[in-house]
Amino acid sequence: MHHLLTLGICILTTASRTLALLDWHSTLPFPTPNQEYDEATLLLQKEFRDGERPPIVWVPGLTSSNLTYELVNSPNPYFPFCPKSTDGPQPLWPTPTLNTTADALCWFSDLNTPFDQTAPGNPYHPRQGATVSVLDMGNFSGTALWFMPYYYAPYGYVVGQDLFNVPFDWRLPLDGLTDFYASLKATIEHASQLNNNRKVALLSVSWGPQVALGFLHRMTQEWKDQYIAWYVAESPLYSGSPVGALAVTSGYASDPTQPASATYVRALSMQVDVMMNLMPRVGTTNVTWPSNFTMVKTPSRSYTAADMAQLYTDLGFGYNVPALEHVQQQADLADFAHPGVNTFVTYGYNLPTPVSFVYDEDFQANTSYTPPLPNETIYDPATGDTLVPVRSALRGAAEWAEKMAKAGKQLIYQAYPNQTHAGCLLPPPLGTDNCFLDVMSLIFNGTKPVGSFHRVDDVPHDL
Repeated sequence: MHHLLTLGICILTTASRTLALLDWHSTLPFPTPNQEYDEATLLLQKEFRDGERPPIVWVPGLTSSNLTYELVNSPNPYFPFCPKSTDGPQPLWPTPTLNTTADALCWFSDLNTPFDQTAPGNPYHPRQGATVSVLDMGNFSGTALWFMPYYYAPYGYVVGQDLFNVPFDWRLPLDGLTDFYASLKATIEHASQLNNNRKVALLSVSWGPQVALGFLHRMTQEWKDQYIAWYVAESPLYSGSPVGALAVTSGYASDPTQPASATYVRALSMQVDVMMNLMPRVGTTNVTWPSNFTMVKTPSRSYTAADMAQLYTDLGFGYNVPALEHVQQQADLADFAHPGVNTFVTYGYNLPTPVSFVYDEDFQANTSYTPPLPNETIYDPATGDTLVPVRSALRGAAEWAEKMAKAGKQLIYQAYPNQTHAGCLLPPPLGTDNCFLDVMSLIFNGTKPVGSFHRVDDVPHDL
């Protein structure tokens, strides 16, 4: 944690600006009271209002849940000047007001997710005397999906009645979300009971589909058959994304002229172990990442998806390798069992999506040093949604189709050209495609979308 000493000024000057990069949902538009819809949309909205619409439960994405923390006689193990106690719960995420460098350092260290593989149960836990909580369980106002009730209101949905959102501590990898899984289970059961025991549509976006999948893996088949109508995964990253490797190497900056914001993203990525779940997953199929494909390159070294532990080490973060190896071995994304319920996967393609990054200098094994942004970025010939390549989204199509058919469960994939990451959140006319309507039609009356998706064989093995 001593590397944080060099980041105080950077955090103070970039935190508010960089939040827009991480909390991208908040910039999406929402309908006005006088929003005009086409005839087909108006008809579908009326069918929902007049019919027995399925309750919807949402699982948000990365950084999308607001967090608070409370300290009770909890000394900071890195900075003795930090407060040992707080006056009740305090904002942890989104980035709170930070007036001094000391404030920034204390906040960054409190955001950390310590890993202890010997701890019983959850290996990721706050330090003694520290409690982290999510805000607004069941509702949307405490998350970056605050605008979603506006989208569903024309269909008759009411928050707390047949529309719910279940935030979670997004800093934690999948095996650290035990409390969230219990909350999600209780919310789904409650939503079903409030709506004449109808089955629930479990919707998720971006990092959310992996979290929802981890939840479904922990439920019995009997429970899933009783409560889940559809699992909808929008813009999933089932095989991870090279952008995850970029984030921990030099950070990410939407504006290359603002390298300080990349430093902030990189520091945050090294603080929260969930980033290890986002690392590109090595494999031998065309829906994972080849062990011979260079993802990060310096003048003297190349790193493939199989070399992420070495990358951490060469960047000076070797102490994170045990956590990285633990996360990558977890069954949810390693064994990748199918969800056991009807599944609809949507994804965008035909947009430049990076897969490899070239640096003009070797890395320093120094936690106080952040490498400059890559001088060259190589893009996936199979394209993607700007953040997630097609091959990552298609992993379910390759590994689940036969098994789900034998289990009597539907698996539907739908591709949307030029749809940016999480673009399915936007209903027309705000969105550029019919993805939102396709989801609504499917969960209401079983109407399958018309269009296309990539055959798995169309995705090249080699990059």
